[in-house]
Amino acid sequence: MRLETVIKRAEQLGLPIAKEAFRETKETPLPELPYLVYITPQTVGRGSDEAILLHEISVALELYTEKIADSSELEKQIEGKVLFDIEYQKYQETIENEDMTQTAYEFTIYEKVRRKK
Repeated sequence: MRLETVIKRAEQLGLPIAKEAFRETKETPLPELPYLVYITPQTVGRGSDEAILLHEISVALELYTEKIADSSELEKQIEGKVLFDIEYQKYQETIENEDMTQTAYEFTIYEKVRRKK
């Protein structure tokens, strides 16, 4: 599995998606809720083979919805269309000062990469 595959699946849900965070400017305001953000805080290189290296990538896929909204349908779509073949841990938290709810999915992706010679 490659991280790009997971991101493409998430994009097919039709929600705005960004790496790390949306950046608000005059030309590009923040999107309306709901939206997705993915974070890759850590990548570890593994492997003793001279040609192959295994990247272990920690990923968080975060769904932001309105605090009062029922996000269960979107959660079902993420779980059924994006993460259906990936083990994940799911957390949910209310962000009071922004009137929104964050549902986070944490998982690990293992990618084989060829070392450059």
